[in-house]
Amino acid sequence: MTELYLGDCLDVMKGMDSGVVDLVLTDPPYNINHSGLEWDLIKNYDAFMMERFKEAYRVLKSNGSMYFFHNDFKQMASLQVNIEKETRFRFQRFLTITKDSYILKMFPNSKSWIPCCEYVLVYTKHENRETEQIDYFKGLHKQIGLSKSQIKKDIPEADHAFRVSINNFALPTQETYDKLISLYNLKDCKPLSELRDLRRPLQYTYNGKSQANYMKVDFKSNKLTSHPCEKPQDLLRNLIMTASNEGEVVLDMFMGSGSTGKACVDTNRHFIGIEKNQTYFKESQDLLLSHSMIE
Repeated sequence: MTELYLGDCLDVMKGMDSGVVDLVLTDPPYNINHSGLEWDLIKNYDAFMMERFKEAYRVLKSNGSMYFFHNDFKQMASLQVNIEKETRFRFQRFLTITKDSYILKMFPNSKSWIPCCEYVLVYTKHENRETEQIDYFKGLHKQIGLSKSQIKKDIPEADHAFRVSINNFALPTQETYDKLISLYNLKDCKPLSELRDLRRPLQYTYNGKSQANYMKVDFKSNKLTSHPCEKPQDLLRNLIMTASNEGEVVLDMFMGSGSTGKACVDTNRHFIGIEKNQTYFKESQDLLLSHSMIE
């Protein structure tokens, strides 16, 4: 099943039910004005992307993943900071995709380092119940009524129990937990064993076998569309098969001209594609119509 939508992905995703997508695989605008293209220069880029990442998080299943392409380090760094700050996505991996085989030929006499890579940032929804642990300790912090720095001064080993990021949070030991309760005379505290039970094992889909996070890919052969940022089918199929299972749903919220959809059809995944550029949308329809039933 393939579903294509013409429009802004933010509006389309807001009309989708929660928890219906297994994998978000997308190639968003990099905001670098690629080849002078108007759609690759966005005002308030971080805010633009955060709105869409939050909706992507909502429509993903509890064990879903998001893989997105980028190649500008300053923008990637800013996006990572904001994803950490504004969503509950958990960062998993940074993939490097090299395309030096043809890029180097374009600049044979260059006197500087030549950028020959694309990157894929891998996040998982991983909505385990550690967030309930964090919320519980937020309640204890409010009950204590002191700054985190003062608590850290009183009981240094309790510091990570009051971190609000999943990546930095850690349950205290029984000894430290008892100190907190005793020192601050805390009331209605849950047993630490109950808090430990809120943890669940890692659940996101990963079907790869000892894959390096570095891949050398031919970006020029077998190009399917006119889109200047089309990614190779071998690369897309690899990511799709690694991060999802047959029959599952893959969403590309910046579909371009449909190359991810073609890879989904070839790997027996359901595909949802969203694109607001009418020219690229029409090209997606033409590409995918011959491969699947478009709803």
